[in-house]
Amino acid sequence: MVFLFLIEGFSSFVLLANRAFGRQAPLARQRYTKYDPQLGWVSVPNAYVADMYGRGAYVRIDSQGFRGDREVLPLVAPGKMRVICSGDSFTFGYGVSNDRTWCHDLTVIDQRLDAVNMGQGGYGLDQAYLWYARDGARLHHDIQIFAFIGSDLRRMASNRFEGYFKPTLAIQEGHLVTRNVPVPRIGSWGRWIQRLMAFRDLQSVALLRRVLFRNALQENGSISPDVLEVAERVFDQLAELNRQKGSQLIVAFLPTEGEYRNGMPNYIAKLKRDVLAKGITWIDLVDDFREMPAAEEQRLFLTEADIPQYKSAAGHYTNKGNELVAGLLYRRVTEIPGVAAKLRKLPKLGGVT
Repeated sequence: MVFLFLIEGFSSFVLLANRAFGRQAPLARQRYTKYDPQLGWVSVPNAYVADMYGRGAYVRIDSQGFRGDREVLPLVAPGKMRVICSGDSFTFGYGVSNDRTWCHDLTVIDQRLDAVNMGQGGYGLDQAYLWYARDGARLHHDIQIFAFIGSDLRRMASNRFEGYFKPTLAIQEGHLVTRNVPVPRIGSWGRWIQRLMAFRDLQSVALLRRVLFRNALQENGSISPDVLEVAERVFDQLAELNRQKGSQLIVAFLPTEGEYRNGMPNYIAKLKRDVLAKGITWIDLVDDFREMPAAEEQRLFLTEADIPQYKSAAGHYTNKGNELVAGLLYRRVTEIPGVAAKLRKLPKLGGVT
């Protein structure tokens, strides 16, 4: 503790302690999520937080828990093609306004697209799948873009995340089964963990964590075979659910700053080979991001200074990053013959690039 005082000064420590143990929630999603016995946490229906990530960067949730400015109807309007965007905080759009997420940007590129944002902060691959199976598969849709990052696989190995409990998936007698449900409610210990997480915002603590865990992250960067096997089974189930709906499943691997700097991890490359071997469409944007000049990094990814009240937003996509993802995904998705054929049957509504 004395070390922190010496490094940061007493005043900054007091401010941080107020964040950790005062009334302010240390986790951004606590402002718009609630407990869910099957998924761990979901967005509060009809929630609205103005200036969530800064002036004008709002979060609005519809009555079904999807991030968006309008109500999602079961059926798609005539002349539209619906895209369900599944994923974690990179899909939800942590750090940007409703109208600047990559999912929404798809509709700006092509107004014939009706996009449903089913991203949720902190979700692992397991929770994103379970949410779609419960609430997304009942909607009529033409495409599901199931987007994920490497951390989503790591989250599958645990029944909790940042103090929250969550479900897990396992293979039992050849079948995918859900465990840790009903998900336990968060107790006092979990709330203490969440409050203590505010200390990650201290620059000295962040530096110490990077020094202490740099080698561990490099040595343990791979994913266990069991988790990869479950992930493959998830994609099998998603493919079947989409087949039943007459929809096209697209698995999309989204690059973080790690992939931007270092390229695709070996475990993701293996998963990609296995998924493609099953005949499932896979899109990744790693090479596209790495072609961007190094000077572009801060234009694509948020820094801690961008949203000082939520430093965990650092590393997520900026408005520019979301635009880049949307543009790349749109081009790749519309190159798929089945998708292209459906689009050709729809009248152009403007905005098509």
